[in-house]
Amino acid sequence: MPPAPLHADESHRLATLHAAGILDTAPEESFNTLAQCAAQLTGSAIAVVSLVDADREWFKAVHGWDDLPVREIPRAISFCNHALLNDGMFEVPDATRDPRFANNPFVTGMPHVRAYAGEPLRVDGAILGTLCVIDPRPRSLTAEQHDSLRRLAWVASELLSTRLHTPPAENERARLLDFARASGDWMWETDAQLRYTWVSSTFEAVTGLPPGDMRGEALADSPLLDNLGAPLGGGRNLHALLQRHQPITRVITDKLTPRGTLQVSRSAVPVFDAQGEFSGYRGTARDVSAHIATERRTHAQAELLRKLSSQVPGVIFQLWLQPDGNTSYTYASDASRELFGAEPPRNDDGGDKDAVCRMLHPDDKPGYMPSLVAASRALTPWQREFRIVRNGVVRWIETRAVPERHPAGGTLWHGFSSDVTARKEIELALRSSEERWSLAAEAAGIGIAELDLERGLMNFDARACANHGLKFPQPHYPLTDWLAAVHPDDRYGVQARLEQALATGGMLEARYRLQRTDDVEATLEIFARCTLGSAQRVIGMVGTCRDVTQQAAHEQLRSDKETAERASRAKSEFLSRVSHELRTPLNGILGFAQLMAIDRVQSLAPDQARRLDSVLRAGRHLLELINDMLNLARIEQEDFSLQRSPVNLAATLQTCFSLIQPLADSAGVRLAAPPKRAHWAQADARAVEQVLLNLLSNAIKYNRPAGSVRVS
Repeated sequence: MPPAPLHADESHRLATLHAAGILDTAPEESFNTLAQCAAQLTGSAIAVVSLVDADREWFKAVHGWDDLPVREIPRAISFCNHALLNDGMFEVPDATRDPRFANNPFVTGMPHVRAYAGEPLRVDGAILGTLCVIDPRPRSLTAEQHDSLRRLAWVASELLSTRLHTPPAENERARLLDFARASGDWMWETDAQLRYTWVSSTFEAVTGLPPGDMRGEALADSPLLDNLGAPLGGGRNLHALLQRHQPITRVITDKLTPRGTLQVSRSAVPVFDAQGEFSGYRGTARDVSAHIATERRTHAQAELLRKLSSQVPGVIFQLWLQPDGNTSYTYASDASRELFGAEPPRNDDGGDKDAVCRMLHPDDKPGYMPSLVAASRALTPWQREFRIVRNGVVRWIETRAVPERHPAGGTLWHGFSSDVTARKEIELALRSSEERWSLAAEAAGIGIAELDLERGLMNFDARACANHGLKFPQPHYPLTDWLAAVHPDDRYGVQARLEQALATGGMLEARYRLQRTDDVEATLEIFARCTLGSAQRVIGMVGTCRDVTQQAAHEQLRSDKETAERASRAKSEFLSRVSHELRTPLNGILGFAQLMAIDRVQSLAPDQARRLDSVLRAGRHLLELINDMLNLARIEQEDFSLQRSPVNLAATLQTCFSLIQPLADSAGVRLAAPPKRAHWAQADARAVEQVLLNLLSNAIKYNRPAGSVRVS
């Protein structure tokens, strides 16, 4: 439908309408009666007193349209908007045939408008609206009906004009009355003796007492209460306060009523007569029982929060990060005094918002606020560990907070800060210990191995993988594969020890040879402890493994050396014992042979003498061999010591020549004459003699026939 053009003097019309102060007011009987009369006198189904605002049509009174959902409609679809352009009545006999209204929603839908007639409502020359009648049947009003509608519209216009021209004093009185009503549930007056002279009609709805029953009754005295309904103390009461003849504001006392004890807030001003004498009070009163109950609950919750927060090892807080980047605390528990040395916020003062930033460690300060701002933009939880320096002492603080958008903009953080210095020191010490362990383990080649018994899988760290010749990571290494890689000679023992440890929950200690995947045989050593799950059930093992291949080789060499040494000692003992056993009969043989050689009574024949000489030479040679074995045994047993002394080498050599001459003669070897000039040396005389004898003996034994031996 095409919209109607604006009125020629639209601004004056709207100014007059708004000055009348009738828009959006409550229904009034006078206007309702006019609408009812208009419908009856014109025989119409609906009658409306409407006022056309800048962009809406508002209904002051409606008759016959009971299911109207609202009291206003858009001006663009208003019939009355067109009536503003006419000096007289605006009538539409059949809206379905009028192109201006044929597709109007009130024509195509409820209430199916067909006939419309509207008479303008004029106030001070401005048309403010219409008194209109509507019918669902196409029709035109009769002349008599036109006249009736015109007269009723004149009455409505006069009512609007009266509203516009109400005297200012009456408006002021109405405003004051409205203010008084707005400031309390009822109003009251007393005389100089504080007896009620008047109580407003709203008193009964609140207290259950008729206002008339209060006239002449004294204003009840009662102790003054605080905002939680508790006595202020000091014996202060309402009468003592009123006896000062001064204004009172929001004074709370108890009031006994048929509906129970109410908490009542009173405000009043003293009244003085023309002579300046006090004549009573005028005031308002409001039932604040519900408000005080809410305050009590809030206070109880706050007190509970305070008590609970006092038991929490940290600070509970609310921090408002404002759009401009400034911060303020809307709440902080009392622990903020101990942790940060800052007073909690009171009375929305924002608290000491810079307390934390002032104490931040210089190394932690640059990233503190940027991280909070970034979390605010993303609206994600904020967690940060940082250091503060208070009174020269460094403390570690951990803060966790969750965000929400603040109604006034920015982000409201709900968080908790706690002192984690002890935990942090443990963490740092543990980290340092882990680093030292890692260095030591790396240097010693120690790896970490775990067994998941339920899944039958081994899990190795990088070093353990290297020890086993596996690539790292090796997430799924079956226990069966590990056992299969153990050397067959060691496998049974390792498996038995593993099963025993799992059965008893004890330790596994094993050294085994392993055929690695790179075809290298290594010797590994493992120490592991059982891990327990629910009901103390063994669920696996964790321990260390180390490549001890070189150590095992060294131990084998040491074992072989010890075995050889034992064999050598046994041999030396055997030689010593055999030598002693042989010398006894040999000395007897040599002794008897020497006796036979020097026997002058029974001299031997030449042939016998030669044979006896051979026996002596052989016996002496055998004795030398036995002595050599004894000396060798003594050397091996470290029981042979050399005695250093001056030795004349020429004399020693002459003695050796005399002893070895028979051997040279028998071998046909000539001994060259030894040097005669003395040559002295520091040595063991017996050892030097033995060495020279051995050398000369070898020289003779391995010489050629008719050869010679010369010592130089």
